Amino acid sequence: MGVMRIVIAGKPGSGKGTQAALLSDRMNIPHLSSGEILRAEIRNATAFGKEVQEYVRRGEIGPERLITSVILEFIERKKYGKGFVLDGFPRTIYQARELDRRFSPSLCILLTLPDETIFSRLPNRLTCTACGRVYNVRELLPEREGRCDGCGSELVHRIDDRHETVERRLEIFREESAPVLDHYRRSNRLVPVDATHSPDAILRDIIKALESLELTNPV
Repeated sequence: MGVMRIVIAGKPGSGKGTQAALLSDRMNIPHLSSGEILRAEIRNATAFGKEVQEYVRRGEIGPERLITSVILEFIERKKYGKGFVLDGFPRTIYQARELDRRFSPSLCILLTLPDETIFSRLPNRLTCTACGRVYNVRELLPEREGRCDGCGSELVHRIDDRHETVERRLEIFREESAPVLDHYRRSNRLVPVDATHSPDAILRDIIKALESLELTNPV
């Protein structure tokens, strides 16, 4: 298989992290979570982490050019340029263009679902404090209570999953995502997928889309 770069887009709580992890396992390419990259900077108390901490607490991301440099340099440093599943990035048209310039995605998968589903889903979400893997107490439980199946670290309810923060995150998504999605739509790289189903059913729909575009051979 050649270069396989996939962007997962969607509203907060649409299941980007879950689908990125499942697709990563299925396709055997790295899952890159922009949110986890940023949270790692905060945990490590780097100069950058201190700068973006307050933005993250408000459900925002921070200065787009700085964030862009960190993400792209991470891909370069880890030598992931030939293949990845990227969730949480790009969020702005500037970031989309810079990603195209360095590591142009094969396609962008857009997970679609109504706002009311998000508000009912997020209070049940658990996130790994180390690797960023996402679980749900109703739909996707870990094998061991309170611990990540992947790395064994603690699972927590994220502070930015609170109702008022989610409302702000949805506003930002609607404002910033329209030109990004148009960017991928104009280049025939946008693939909408209904995200109201179970994680396994959503993954099957994503794989079908990849097969129809001849981007994968099913295992």
